[in-house]
Amino acid sequence: ETKVKLLKKSLELITQNEFKYIEVKILKDLIKSLENLNQTEEAKAIKNEFIEKRKNHPLYEKILETETPIVKLPKIKIQENIILQQAIHQDQLISLQLKKNEIKFLNKIQEILLKENSEEKLIEKFINIIKNSFLVEGVILYDREKNRIYSTEELTEEDKYFIGNISKSSNGNLWLDNNQELKNIYFIPLIYSNKDIKGYLIIKVSNSPTSFIEEEISTLKISTTLLSNKLEILKNASRIEKMAKIDFLTGIPNRIEIDNTILKEIERCRRISGYCFSIAMIDLDNFKYYNDTFGHIVGDILLREFSKQISQHIRKTDFVGRFGGDEFVVIMPYTTREKALIAAKRWLGIFDTEFYIKIIQSYHGEKIQIPPDKKLYMSVGISDIIEAEYDVEKLFSIADERLYISKKSNIKIH
Repeated sequence: ETKVKLLKKSLELITQNEFKYIEVKILKDLIKSLENLNQTEEAKAIKNEFIEKRKNHPLYEKILETETPIVKLPKIKIQENIILQQAIHQDQLISLQLKKNEIKFLNKIQEILLKENSEEKLIEKFINIIKNSFLVEGVILYDREKNRIYSTEELTEEDKYFIGNISKSSNGNLWLDNNQELKNIYFIPLIYSNKDIKGYLIIKVSNSPTSFIEEEISTLKISTTLLSNKLEILKNASRIEKMAKIDFLTGIPNRIEIDNTILKEIERCRRISGYCFSIAMIDLDNFKYYNDTFGHIVGDILLREFSKQISQHIRKTDFVGRFGGDEFVVIMPYTTREKALIAAKRWLGIFDTEFYIKIIQSYHGEKIQIPPDKKLYMSVGISDIIEAEYDVEKLFSIADERLYISKKSNIKIH
């Protein structure tokens, strides 16, 4: 491989506009060396390049293909050692420049990895840095996990073809048929620490056999590994953040997220003159009886089922969360107390005590008797931010007082 590099540099140092026999000698040696390395395609490409360049010399191709020259040419005295030394020096300079470019590129990648915490923006910046740092026709990143495509250029039919083949793979392993149109495309997988494949970085290069070298591919593999690590960190951070906001038992938002949502509504009050939102505090009457009589597992089932029921019967703009124990909070944007009362009556109308009794019976496998005064029911207390004078503590205090009144009376909404 070192010999091949030196022979290539030697060819570059020979005068381009003048035919010399030493050119044929070096060229033949280079072609033979490439063939010995099983790089026949490159050998063929270089041979054709020089035949085309020397087409004004009719014997050139014959001399190139003949082991023993069929014409006697004058011996040209040339200092081969000097040419080789110059080629070595030039090769060292090229290697140094490649290393400088690699460090500069990886520094740019490291900078965006440290600063950017948005997955979409990070990937877009990543592929654009590659496009601007290498001689490539285009860069695509296929996010298999989210089935999303990022590209520096408009997608061609060929792009859609091979991305389609990747997306068909059930395990994410790369599969492509023997399509010659794909020979100038490099695929680098983005792999998580658990070996799951996040997606693929797809590099489109020109048709030139020397347009992309091994050192550059190695640099891109390093940068892709760094990107995979950052994306995995962002994924785990998002999962942890989501878990911190969700009630483990019911699967709906918890007290922390209730507080966050209230703060967003208060901020909306500051921005929009006359804006009003309401909260409804809900309590399950006699829940303690079921929890104590039939066990905590049954109590947990009842809480989960109620969470599903109430979530299905609120507006898309509304928010429901578990406040604690058997208490829940519904936050209703753009809603006065009067309108919230109408919504609460609708919830009360769909609350079916028998539905929950059947759940308990299916768990126990036998019919159960519930005392009339122990029926599972719901009580609601409602307040809005205007009557609370934009005071959050007062907002909850009013709703809680009304919830207490509802629990002690036959009218279950106040």
